[in-house]
Amino acid sequence: MPEQINVKGIMEGERTRLTTRKTELETELAQIEEELDAVNRYFGVTAKPDFKLTPPKPPDDRPERGAVQEQVKATIYSRPEGISTGELNRALPDVSGQSIQNALGSLRKSNQIVKDGARGGKYRPITLEPTPPTDADAPQ
Repeated sequence: MPEQINVKGIMEGERTRLTTRKTELETELAQIEEELDAVNRYFGVTAKPDFKLTPPKPPDDRPERGAVQEQVKATIYSRPEGISTGELNRALPDVSGQSIQNALGSLRKSNQIVKDGARGGKYRPITLEPTPPTDADAPQ
């Protein structure tokens, strides 16, 4: 008669072997993590936060193209005596300082405003006032 295989004993032995191996691997993993933490501390590496996608802003939240430039231009043109950057920032509290600087650069480049003085100067509108006719221009 053939010998019967003790399946229950084989399964119990395999379960014991796998449990022992799992414990060994967990111990080894813990040691590796400790070493990795030490290396990261040495190099000053901090854990990176999880990457998170943010939904795009709805188009209604963003001003129309050129709107900031028009606001800056209108504010400058309302003060022909000139206005400083600080005064512009206070006059337009809902507009970021960088957006105001971008608008000022664009307005200067397109010769719509001029700045008096290098630092701390004031921005003034460029106006083209008609010159009165001279006697040479008069018809004869």
